[in-house]
Amino acid sequence: CEQFIQDSARSMLAELQQFNSKVLEFYQARGNKSAKLNTQPWASESNLQTIVAHTTRDIKSKVPMIQRKMQLYLANRETEFILFRPIRAQILAAFMTLITTLKAEYTPDQEVVVGCPSQEQLAAILASVAVKPMTRSSTSREVSSSPEQLMKRQVSREGSMPKESLGDIKENLSEPEAKLEPGTDRQASQTDKQLPDVKE
Repeated sequence: CEQFIQDSARSMLAELQQFNSKVLEFYQARGNKSAKLNTQPWASESNLQTIVAHTTRDIKSKVPMIQRKMQLYLANRETEFILFRPIRAQILAAFMTLITTLKAEYTPDQEVVVGCPSQEQLAAILASVAVKPMTRSSTSREVSSSPEQLMKRQVSREGSMPKESLGDIKENLSEPEAKLEPGTDRQASQTDKQLPDVKE
């Protein structure tokens, strides 16, 4: 589990963590404050802008993938939450370290160029890309249909059936009577012929 957490965080934060490590090494080697971080080629605002853009893109694409893998192999919401919490904490910590560096070493205009998201914005990004948990209720709703859906299907099936006009119905009803009338007349005429004349 620990290896999974570290590998997952590193896959998204490699560039940003590498930059933060270089900044720490720079602070240790600088000694005095005459040298400025923002004058270093690897720490220019354009380079930082690229790092922030790549890291944000990786978070948006890889967080859902990581959560789907946990849902597939763990199928336990509590365990998934426990494993993802340190990954989320590392993401926030890496960006908070960068924000601290920006405020200490860069001008406000340079911060705008870098475009680093705030803690609130980063939390909103993580919430927007998070995969919803698969529950039995949601699964049952996907499988079963609501009464309204069943009614709509019934109406659509009835609408697709061929409809008879009122004239067709009347014609169908009158056909048996028409067939019976000739036979009935013949039987009546035959009966009249067979009856003898009654004389008073």
